[in-house]
Amino acid sequence: MPKISDHQELLSLIYDDEKIEEWIRLGIKQVKYYDLKKAIDDDDDPDIILFEHFKKYLKNPLLKPIIITVFRVNWAQVENILCDVHGLHRTLTENRPDFKELLSTPKAKRWLNRCAKKGYNTIYGYVWVRVY
Repeated sequence: MPKISDHQELLSLIYDDEKIEEWIRLGIKQVKYYDLKKAIDDDDDPDIILFEHFKKYLKNPLLKPIIITVFRVNWAQVENILCDVHGLHRTLTENRPDFKELLSTPKAKRWLNRCAKKGYNTIYGYVWVRVY
């Protein structure tokens, strides 16, 4: 039987800005350099990186409600990240220095801009409309 402390720990993960930043950094570190390079080179849909890579977690019936709750509670932070392409670029390159050169080309910047817009729409659909 779960203890109250287990629930408190889970809630602290959901409502802690630093934990959300850790989740974002962890997600960035999961993206393989080759996958990002291929997506940029082939002008792939950003959803391939955003959702296909994390599909096993996002569609898991036990994790999905928790993930949606985390996104909803921290929606302002999610919006700040995805609506500020320069900040997104900075977050990516600070957490993955190997991405810095890759994301410095005009083509990569256009792709990242499209990725932010498309990613926002996809995440919004997952969190608020539940289309995924």
